Amino acid sequence: MRITLGFSDELAQRIKKRAAQDSTSIQDVVEQAVRLYLSEPTKTGYQFIWQPDSGALLPGINLDDRDSLFTAMAHS
Repeated sequence: MRITLGFSDELAQRIKKRAAQDSTSIQDVVEQAVRLYLSEPTKTGYQFIWQPDSGALLPGINLDDRDSLFTAMAHS
């Protein structure tokens, strides 16, 4: 399949230089780059990173046990 793409002058020069260095075609360089890009796992949305605050936990609270957290919240 033929697709027409446009590149900035700087990027086009880099693609041409890489093709010459690798003794391959511009098409092969671009195709390899696209294949590499598509093989990377897609990023999922938001990722929560736990950063504990200074202070002490209340007795009976275990942050690794959600049921103990739910129980403590229900009784507060």
